[in-house]
Amino acid sequence: MNLELAAEYLLMATWLAYLKSKLLLPEDEEDDFKALEVAEKLKLQLKKLELIRLLSDQLVKRDRIGVSVFYRGIKGGIKSINTPIYKVSLYELLKTYATIKMQKAFQTINIPKLPVFTTEEGVKQIRKNFNSIAEWKDIEELIPEGFTFNKKLKKSGLAGIFAASLELTKQGATTLMQKKIFDKLLIKKII
Repeated sequence: MNLELAAEYLLMATWLAYLKSKLLLPEDEEDDFKALEVAEKLKLQLKKLELIRLLSDQLVKRDRIGVSVFYRGIKGGIKSINTPIYKVSLYELLKTYATIKMQKAFQTINIPKLPVFTTEEGVKQIRKNFNSIAEWKDIEELIPEGFTFNKKLKKSGLAGIFAASLELTKQGATTLMQKKIFDKLLIKKII
């Protein structure tokens, strides 16, 4: 949408509304703005515009060179003019237009992959720390250093360690304990 053109239309509409309000209200002697004079000037401009439209219509209806009036031919050899003629149905034209618009609208978006602490990495992390979990230890202490800085990364690290501890407990390598609901989850290596 052309913003400058819209602004001009809005300005014209405000001027017309202002002029109409000045014409409807009684005229004030102190006011420099003479509504009747401006209305007369506006009428004159509209008449000029109408005259320009009539003259432009007459100009378009006149004979044009190459359409209804032709000059003498070119000297020399025959020159062929190739003008391609396309025969396309309205459906094909609209379908092609819609396809072009869709291709512009649907562009590929690359979403960066956030670092995620997987279950396999969690199993490796727990196995690496087997010596330190001979006694009960909080599983949050097993989260790697790189996953403790950010809150979202810490959640990913905790989820990976938790899933890995469940997997190792299923395999019989570790045991889990929680003293009461919502208390810290403790892990211990089975000897």
